[in-house]
Amino acid sequence: VSHVSGTGVSVSRRVLGDTSRLAEMAEEHSTLLASLSSSAHIGAVLEEVELWERRLGKFADVLDELLCLQRAWLHLEAVFADGETRRLLPRESAKFASGDRIYRDAIRAIEQRPTVMEAVDRVGAVEKLAQANATLSQARRRVEQGPSKA
Repeated sequence: VSHVSGTGVSVSRRVLGDTSRLAEMAEEHSTLLASLSSSAHIGAVLEEVELWERRLGKFADVLDELLCLQRAWLHLEAVFADGETRRLLPRESAKFASGDRIYRDAIRAIEQRPTVMEAVDRVGAVEKLAQANATLSQARRRVEQGPSKA
């Protein structure tokens, strides 16, 4: 998580940095686990391998949703920093506030955890992030239409 100065906003924005290496490592480990699970000698560690396959799958899902949420949040955070936009689009402002809360909670959870997997467990359900993405997507579409098309 890095801190980026907000444009037009007095507080800094916390954002995920480059996650490509994390995604690569997860993919490499998933491939290794798939290879292990197809082994004839898996017996004693099958349950642990299956557990890690599920955890890596959840990691990939959480990372995808969180990066999508971050992109939408970065765009809309600047838009709704303007009091005039909040006044003109109160429903969209409320949707942004809901997504903003979820995004900030997720980033805070990541900052409080020393390992990636602990952070993923702490961020919460993929469904919650997906819902926040849908909410911000609705707000973004409405913002792009402009206030005159209400």
